[in-house]
Amino acid sequence: MATSLQDRLRNAARARDRILKFYSIAEELEASGAGFATVRGILEFIEAHPRLDIGAPGPLVHYVESFAVKRSYRKRYERELLASLSRRPTASTVWMLNRMINVAKTKKSRELLLDAMRAAGKHPAAGSGARDRAAGFLEFQKSVRPSAPPTRDRQSWLRRRSSSAPRMRRRSP
Repeated sequence: MATSLQDRLRNAARARDRILKFYSIAEELEASGAGFATVRGILEFIEAHPRLDIGAPGPLVHYVESFAVKRSYRKRYERELLASLSRRPTASTVWMLNRMINVAKTKKSRELLLDAMRAAGKHPAAGSGARDRAAGFLEFQKSVRPSAPPTRDRQSWLRRRSSSAPRMRRRSP
């Protein structure tokens, strides 16, 4: 009987070496070509375990974010992340939103993402970690001059970086 992704993530979360287990799961998902269908499940797991240390940002976030730089998935990724934030913002999903704000292509999309950050910081289901992180990122974003859309070189660098994210080296226990 095949173990569901949620079961595998829950089992890994209970392990002492959970980050290594999360790396293994992310690598297996990448190798199997599981694809975008796994993104919602991972985000739901993060929502269900808002205080769990999943890394900084960790293999699960790197795996999920790998879809953000693929043209065919970028909007779908944004919708899934925003849906997750509307259900239950966590420190990790707020961080992921800030990373999207950092590379927003237009002023309009940047403002929409900033609105989502404001909403996440006030969400009744958000814990103190998510609220504090949202407030800190909003303060940071005030000091940042919105940049021009990423150049082709920057976009290429992001794609290369993201495509290698799940294949990161494991740390020795």
